[in-house]
Amino acid sequence: MVINIYAVRVVLHALGEEDYGIYNVVSGFVTSLVFVNNALQSATQRFFSYAIGKNDEEELRTVFSVSFKCYLVIVAVFLLICETIGLWFVNTQLVIPEARIGAANIVYQFAIFAVIASFLYLPYSSLLIAFERMNIWAYISIAHSVILLLLSIALKYLGFDRLIVYSIFVMIAWLFVFLCYWASCKKFYPSICVIKKGYSKPMLKNILSFSGWSLYGHLAGVMNNQGNTILLNMFFGPIVNTARAISLQVHSALVTLAGNFSMAFRPPIVKCYAAGDYAYLNSLYLLSNKCIFYCLLLVCIPLTIETRFVLTVWLGEVSENMILFTKWSIWYAFILSLSAPITTVMQASGNIKKYHLIVETLTLLSMPLTYVLFKIGFPPVSTFVVTFGIFSLAHIFRLIVLEKEVRELTITSYLLNFLIVGILIFIVSMVSMQLFTSIYKEGWVRLLLGCVINVTQVSLLAYFLAINKAERSQIKNLIKHVFKK
Repeated sequence: MVINIYAVRVVLHALGEEDYGIYNVVSGFVTSLVFVNNALQSATQRFFSYAIGKNDEEELRTVFSVSFKCYLVIVAVFLLICETIGLWFVNTQLVIPEARIGAANIVYQFAIFAVIASFLYLPYSSLLIAFERMNIWAYISIAHSVILLLLSIALKYLGFDRLIVYSIFVMIAWLFVFLCYWASCKKFYPSICVIKKGYSKPMLKNILSFSGWSLYGHLAGVMNNQGNTILLNMFFGPIVNTARAISLQVHSALVTLAGNFSMAFRPPIVKCYAAGDYAYLNSLYLLSNKCIFYCLLLVCIPLTIETRFVLTVWLGEVSENMILFTKWSIWYAFILSLSAPITTVMQASGNIKKYHLIVETLTLLSMPLTYVLFKIGFPPVSTFVVTFGIFSLAHIFRLIVLEKEVRELTITSYLLNFLIVGILIFIVSMVSMQLFTSIYKEGWVRLLLGCVINVTQVSLLAYFLAINKAERSQIKNLIKHVFKK
């Protein structure tokens, strides 16, 4: 996360504000087309974990073979859409300076190949995550970030068009990730990574059915992120896109941080559901919520208060839009991350139709509402306000649907064992940090002392008020296990 955030500064300085905005809107349009791929990834991980829970290796091979063939079909359809409708949209609908149209088209092509590489590694990464090989996932993720950072640093020493060169570097980094995951799975699970002749009709039906409703959920995510990015470009131009791109980098870092916890909890939750152990499922569900909530509080509170200083240190000169967008992005990331444990349990159950139909229909309102507000003259920040409000409301509906599907996970338990205490700790921590920052002048001393105070305060309050005796014991055992390694 730290490497990726620093890399943004390097790339922004190397490309300049306009080219950086062009890259993000063009590559963002390409990545907005991968929601089918993300839906299939959720299905693949779910069926891998379910097969592991049943200790069925033959089913694991079937899941891998069917999912890999599905990805190949998606790649073919993705290429067709990108080289037809996609090219038309980039050249006629996006606001790009005329002098940079040629470069934008080249960037577009390399972005396509980068996305294809990210398509093809997903069956392999899903298998590793299902087996809880988080160490391999971590090593590859860190290596990918380091390589991209080093290539980004090299940009300023090159005399070619840096926008084009950077798009090539991104593609190379994703090819590296694909090769690493492929080699890892071939080494550790050669008997599973087998492409069978023909296909299993029941498994294909199950995966596509599950993916279909997950697809609807991912479509809503695309409409909120890339759709609103395109609206900002159409109404306010590439400079505002740069401000949004910076804020979304912070948003992405926070979601990734929370997602790492969610990813670690996902396989045991699915296996637990498959085994019918609902008492332990409830324990994992509450613990995952607490881990995400308090981990994000450690970062989000000081980052919100010190946004201007952090962005200035990170990027140099910053605009008011960057500061305002980033503050809203922080809490949008927060509320979005809290939905991950709920979605994981719903995916474990396999009954996701009602969940996605109700929740994602609501979140899909973000883009049309943003369009209406922009059309009648509201400022760019309106998109973040709308998105945060809609996702907060959607969280309530997530809880209602979850309780109806898995009756052991009640809203009352969620409130009493997690949310009420969490909100109180948030209020106390936020108020005390505001009082502290009012005493000191903005600078490194205030930032560092504030972080230390916030971490200490949130950690102690969470340890003594938010977690129960069994969870304390789990945390102690985890710490002992880490130090033994």
